[in-house]
Amino acid sequence: MSSDIGSSPSFWRRAGWALLISTVVFVLLHCTDDRAAKSRRGAWTSADLQHPAKIVTDGEPTAVSWATWDDVIWCACLVTEGSQDRLLLKGESEERSWDVVIAAGGRMLWPTIAAVGSAAVVVVWAEHDDAKGWQLRQRRFSDGALTETQSLTEGSESNGWPRLAFDRERDRLWLSWQSSHEGEWGIELARVLEPGLKERQRLSSPGSHAFAPALAVLSDGRPVVAWDAYLPVASGGRDFEVRLWTRDPKGKESIVAVSDRPGYDARPSLAADAQGGVWIAWHADRGDWGRDRALNQQRQLRLVYYRDGRIGEPAGDPGRVLPEPLNRLASNPQLATDAGGGLHLLFTGLTIPQQVQAERFPGLGKNGKAAVWELFTLRYSSEGWSAVQPVSASDGGARPRGELTADRNGNVVIGWLADGRRKAMESGVDFDRRRPESARSMLRVARGGGGPGLAAPPAFSLEASRVVDKRAESSRISRPTIEAGGQRYQLVFADLHRHTDISRCASRTDGTLMEAYRYALGPGELDVLCTTDHVTDTRETAWWEIQKLADYFDRPGRFVGLYGYERAEGSVGGHKNIFFRQRQGPQILPATAQTPRELWNQLEDRDAFGIPHMMAARGHATDWSSFDGRFEPVVEIYQGVRGAYESIDGPRRASDAAVTGSFAQDALADGLRFGFVASSDHDSVSESYAGLWVKELTRDGVFEAIRARRCFAASSPIVLDFRVDGVLAGGEVAWSEAPEISVSVRGTGPIDRIEILADGQVVHTERPSSERSELRWRDEGSEVRRYYYARVIQSDGHVGWASPVFRRD
Repeated sequence: MSSDIGSSPSFWRRAGWALLISTVVFVLLHCTDDRAAKSRRGAWTSADLQHPAKIVTDGEPTAVSWATWDDVIWCACLVTEGSQDRLLLKGESEERSWDVVIAAGGRMLWPTIAAVGSAAVVVVWAEHDDAKGWQLRQRRFSDGALTETQSLTEGSESNGWPRLAFDRERDRLWLSWQSSHEGEWGIELARVLEPGLKERQRLSSPGSHAFAPALAVLSDGRPVVAWDAYLPVASGGRDFEVRLWTRDPKGKESIVAVSDRPGYDARPSLAADAQGGVWIAWHADRGDWGRDRALNQQRQLRLVYYRDGRIGEPAGDPGRVLPEPLNRLASNPQLATDAGGGLHLLFTGLTIPQQVQAERFPGLGKNGKAAVWELFTLRYSSEGWSAVQPVSASDGGARPRGELTADRNGNVVIGWLADGRRKAMESGVDFDRRRPESARSMLRVARGGGGPGLAAPPAFSLEASRVVDKRAESSRISRPTIEAGGQRYQLVFADLHRHTDISRCASRTDGTLMEAYRYALGPGELDVLCTTDHVTDTRETAWWEIQKLADYFDRPGRFVGLYGYERAEGSVGGHKNIFFRQRQGPQILPATAQTPRELWNQLEDRDAFGIPHMMAARGHATDWSSFDGRFEPVVEIYQGVRGAYESIDGPRRASDAAVTGSFAQDALADGLRFGFVASSDHDSVSESYAGLWVKELTRDGVFEAIRARRCFAASSPIVLDFRVDGVLAGGEVAWSEAPEISVSVRGTGPIDRIEILADGQVVHTERPSSERSELRWRDEGSEVRRYYYARVIQSDGHVGWASPVFRRD
């Protein structure tokens, strides 16, 4: 593979005079008598952060990592080119610059780098291999020479999310990463040598899913690793808990529970100090995360210090010095220590442009959900916390986009990724794939910071560490199997309509792409997930990343990730989610169809289907005249965020469901045939489930079950097996007189009633008053029905709808 090592113009020089100006101002400030005044103000001045340099790339960056060595700043960034990724390495010092292609072609995620010399760097990333799945690769660049690409992991399991830390004193490079094993996601650690990995071990406890590895090296050379783990409450855990793996000087290993409260404690960051301790920061959300309301409700920063087996909190909570709304909407902390021992904290804060809501989203009101995230910085020293400083031109999405690093002399560098969405929203320009090039994603960097030192951790009481058991049992909902027609089927639960912060209309509350999978694998207890962000809000690069993450988490037999998006705004015929069995490249297709018929024509050769939703919603009703069963096998009869669209008088009817003639029962009365599923849409968690009876838990198996309509919808994980004359839900059978109806239900609470509906009318009801029930009934009526389905209503109001069985003529 060619390296493309050249003498390209310096990306600082191409960025103009911005860096030079900010550096001069920074030096002048440090050389004047006002230095003490600046120290009182805090770490960064406006000159440091308001004139960042822009790093020029020949593509739109989607992921980035930073490293430093003396005066050299290194940057690895991932850009998308056509239907492939390209990994670039850029370096800059006062005297030289480097521009290197590390890898080109294929699908890549999570580049991370470590500087191992003034002109040497190691790059590690995750790359997809069609035969081996997601594996880690490394490449080294030193004094203008680039080594061959080397595979660090092998096998059929997925490996990703790498983090590097270099021990300069002992010339050791450590790597921590996430890997799957038998369907469970865990954290691993190893030393990185040019030939490969050494001393590889799995750190996280079995029985829990572990995400977000963070890695640091203590002053004596020992590595420490943090991550967040999902521990079901039923097993005695604390939901999502930040954990720290350590090894004492004698080699004894232990895992410490860093967070001390139930809730969503996640995304840790580490920074070692000169005293042999380590700072740990993370963000915390409420205790019912993933089980009630939206995924992003309230985020607060947490910070503790660990040393010699003990944990303590600094004097003063970082959240207390933050103004509204940052003190309750801060996330994704990043840490670094400077030469004086001061602790720098970079984080993502939510800002809400009210004028945008009033002018462009009037329905959202004062507490609307359209939002922009920006970066902010703080510094902790012997004088306490500095004032918060905003980072210029750092607007973007909710996912982590900033990174702190410190060079050998203790100078702190902030590097970040921005996409210009605030200006686009405030100017009324749609933030989508058609926005101008000037608003595309870009990389920026600032070097500076200062103030009083922190020679030793502040005086605060250290409490005994919380060493945890390495085993955590899962309380996962059991998945039954059934048999029909000589074929065995397994029940799986799916969410086929989940938005993230990519979708503009509820970006305030929906959470990130990674949090969608965190929810699905954690409290959601799902087997299948499809993130379906609005096509009008999804850039080509975002669509490419959506598909790559679906591939990363897709583990046949364990979990299925699907490719999909929502086609809503400006479309004729109602809202539909579009699903593809094969990757579609970076292009979001089909997006140009104006009518449902044009849409079906474009889907003809794409192995895809659509699922209508909000069928009877005011202003969004489905045009049933264009219905095509080949491309619409099921409908989303229930949404967790709004309610049901079954009928005008059905249970849990959505508040906006008011268009007569457009409900699911209206379409069935007109002779259309489709099955039922339920999904979340925005905000809602753990109250909408698509139950699928699959032959196998794979993408092919999921597509086959949906196209066969072998499914049901429910507002809780009810198990529902419905048959007519032995034919499963969704099927067709030639009945004439007195067909036998059977329903088997396992509820999540006492069942108030089981209703059999024929041609839209309740024709039989039973009241079992228990969580499990078996119903068998023959329709002895004189009328020959066209379809039957079952509806289960629990005493707590939760409902399940089995797909209809239709009479074959």
